[in-house]
Amino acid sequence: MRIHACLQADVERKDGLRALEIRVHDTGCGIPASVFKTIFDNFVQIAPGYSKPHEGTGLGLAISRSLAEMMHGSITVESEVDKGSVFTLSITMREILQVSRAEKSTDEKISIIPKRLLIAEDNMINQMYLRQVLNGDGHDTVFVRNGKEVLEELSKQPFDLVISDIRYPDA
Repeated sequence: MRIHACLQADVERKDGLRALEIRVHDTGCGIPASVFKTIFDNFVQIAPGYSKPHEGTGLGLAISRSLAEMMHGSITVESEVDKGSVFTLSITMREILQVSRAEKSTDEKISIIPKRLLIAEDNMINQMYLRQVLNGDGHDTVFVRNGKEVLEELSKQPFDLVISDIRYPDA
């Protein structure tokens, strides 16, 4: 399977906002159109036996949709069985003025604005490393072990960013 991701910033502006699209293309087994309406629901997976066994709990796309909606955006899928899928994240963001390299001072330190981060990681060594790096930069971090715990934490409190492991051993 091959995966290709691309980022496209739309030139259309509305009240200082820009449309942003991130597309992820894969050449995997594809998704039957019959599950398009439910594929973003919690714990939904392609029917067992359709192709090779699918790993995970069926929460990845549900979490992705929730995050997209929190950013007043959407996530969609286009897919053809045996040909692959295209997932598109569409969000609208405030335009940030760019500073040319000539205007930047090489001696200037980058200031990091502390954020509240939710990190889904089941490996304790990775947790320790991420905690040290991110807390050292002033971020407030909350660690959970799996996608189910991500949803529980998101329902309790807001986060600026969610960083998630790809797979969990108990999934």
